[in-house]
Amino acid sequence: MARKNTSVVAGRRRPSPSPAIILSPNQKKAVDRLRRHWEVGNVFVLWAAHGLGRTTMLRAVHEERGGLVLGMQAYLDRLSHADPMALEETIQAMLVDALEKSDVVLVDDLHLLNEVLCCSHYYPKKNLLLAPLEVACALATAKKRKLLFTMPGTAPRPIYARAHQEGFKRFDPADFRFLFD
Repeated sequence: MARKNTSVVAGRRRPSPSPAIILSPNQKKAVDRLRRHWEVGNVFVLWAAHGLGRTTMLRAVHEERGGLVLGMQAYLDRLSHADPMALEETIQAMLVDALEKSDVVLVDDLHLLNEVLCCSHYYPKKNLLLAPLEVACALATAKKRKLLFTMPGTAPRPIYARAHQEGFKRFDPADFRFLFD
């Protein structure tokens, strides 16, 4: 059964073009390892350093599995209609809504939000992001949905505790040959 590819842009589902995503050797290994856990897990992380193709790997999973892709643009669009201090509430609503609508939810670049909400001594609700992430991970598990995050490093605790995590630290010579040959 083929799944229809959709993504969320500004909170709406849209058909995605379906050109085949070709991965570098290390990207392919990480996605292949993720595939081995797909049927037994509910929460996943694809990690790699900045510039090594996390979004490309997410797109490859999306091409294969379908579902909703949630990026920071969709988050910011949704936040623009909310109280500016409702950062955590907005991500929770976005994740819960997506998990209610789709069996597969792919979240790109969560680290951009996490870096603001977890690590600033001046932010008044420091670490409150952990609560909505716990809610989303628990909901994905309870409903047997798939929830995938891309991160450049260690995921926040609620994700880290539940996720099958796959990734790589750096490109190897084979990756560079793939990119430049």
